[in-house]
Amino acid sequence: LDAARAKMALQKDPDDLAEGGLNIRPAYFLTPVEIAGTAAALMASQYAPGTTTDPNIVRGLAEVISDARLSTDSAIKWYLAANPNTTDTIEVAYLNGVSQPTLEQKDGWNVDGVEFKVRLDAGVKPLDFRGLYRSTGA
Repeated sequence: LDAARAKMALQKDPDDLAEGGLNIRPAYFLTPVEIAGTAAALMASQYAPGTTTDPNIVRGLAEVISDARLSTDSAIKWYLAANPNTTDTIEVAYLNGVSQPTLEQKDGWNVDGVEFKVRLDAGVKPLDFRGLYRSTGA
C-alpha cells in the first residue's frame, strides 16, 4: 500500500508543470468483499502486520469501501482512488440532470401487495487515470 501511495504521488504532469510529481493522495481503498475485513484491520491497526513494535505506516491512509461487484473479477485485486474533489477520476452523468432514482408503483396483479419499479438513468465516463491505482493483489 505504501508503494502504491508513492506511485500515485510521484506521477508526472502530462504537461510537465508539476515539479516533483502530481502529489495525488489516495482517499479510498476499494476492495472486494473477501478482503474487506483485512483491509479495515490494516487501516485501523496501530502496528504493522505481524509485529507489536513497528508502526503501521499505512494506518488511516484511506477509507475502506468494499463492493461485491469487485469480487466478480477477483477476490484479491484492490484499488486506490483519490478524492474526487481534488482529482478528476471518473464522471457520473445523469439523464436530464435527474440524480435521484425514479420510483414507480402499482397494485399487484400477480402478487398480493404492491409492485415497485426503480430506475436510474446514468452514464459513467473515465476522465483521468492518474487518480486511480489498481493492484493485482499478489
